[in-house]
Amino acid sequence: MLHGWCAWLWIGFGFLQVSLSTAAPTSPKAPRAVKAAKALTTDSQFIRVHVKRGKQVNISGYGLNIDSRIRFNQYKKFKLRCDSEKKNGEIVIKSLGRFRSPLEFRSKSGFLFVSGKPYRKLLRVIAKKKKCIVVNISPLERYIAGVVAKEMHPAWPMEALKAQAVAARSYAIANMKKPRYSDYDLVSTTMDQVYTGATGEDSRTLLAARATRGLVLRERREVLRAYYHSHCGGRTDIPKNVWGRSESGYISVSCPFHKRHQPQSVWRHELPKSFLQRKLKSLASVLPQSFRELANLRVSKNFNSNRVVTVTMADDRGNSLELEANHFRKIIGNGLLKSTKFHIIDRKDSIEFKGSGFGHGVGLCQYGSKEMAERGKNFKSILKHYYPLASLRKLY
Repeated sequence: MLHGWCAWLWIGFGFLQVSLSTAAPTSPKAPRAVKAAKALTTDSQFIRVHVKRGKQVNISGYGLNIDSRIRFNQYKKFKLRCDSEKKNGEIVIKSLGRFRSPLEFRSKSGFLFVSGKPYRKLLRVIAKKKKCIVVNISPLERYIAGVVAKEMHPAWPMEALKAQAVAARSYAIANMKKPRYSDYDLVSTTMDQVYTGATGEDSRTLLAARATRGLVLRERREVLRAYYHSHCGGRTDIPKNVWGRSESGYISVSCPFHKRHQPQSVWRHELPKSFLQRKLKSLASVLPQSFRELANLRVSKNFNSNRVVTVTMADDRGNSLELEANHFRKIIGNGLLKSTKFHIIDRKDSIEFKGSGFGHGVGLCQYGSKEMAERGKNFKSILKHYYPLASLRKLY
């Protein structure tokens, strides 16, 4: 909930956010408050996406409307600064004054710009921890089209794009129903799903979103938080093995469809032990003070998936430290260690990593879905292969 300034309408199994912005400016020079803003149209669901965070943010557009109280007919660009030490937080707009958080921006043109990047519909700015959090409240299906264009190549077969659209929509709605954040549903990075606003839209991904409109994966009456990744390396995995948490709806499945796509199939990197130790110390501060130079590295694997579960590092004094494999991969760099499906060759001054696949390995394998689509499989068959415990349902 956004401090009582939002109401939620339930539609089917999803919901629609309705803006009821009633916050009044705290500056005596600011215009008086008017009636609450009109509700967002009810022909679509909407999603709240965190798109920007900073001490200062720039918002611009044509025909800007600020909290339905301040209107401009021409192009305007504003620099916002947020102060969260005040009660409920304050947002300072140069030349306009101070406003209570949150503050909402609309545009007659339908587009608003955050640091020059266009977004649709509505932007909400929230003051928190001395920073401005910018949230794009976007039509859900437009958001899905934008995600598909960034998470999968728009030129790939249409049936693969449709499968990706259903997975992305399922992930989004599952997080909307049980949000992990108070002020937004998802973030716009690989922490959730990559989204760059209107610049990410593509005609083919819009078609894929439209063709699957309202379709989601469900398991045990719940919308499945449908994970996906680039390349499974031959077999998918389950959340328990990858993140250490149990989630229903997943089993490991064989994926023979990936083999044609060699760029992601196998990879290798030889890294100096000094580089590994610097990475571990500077990025994670995980090594104890008594830890000297890295002497050896060993891994433990899951028997079924052949993915690394933990990594144990030891120095020449016998000090050792065990890290969860995904944490280790993130520290070293996901571009270097493309997955946790690897083995190591421990040399005197370096360690060679040989692996396969790209990503966490849970759920839909994107390269595998591409191959299935090229073989004539439709999106329903693709989804059934990677999410065999789930069923397709239309929510709206």
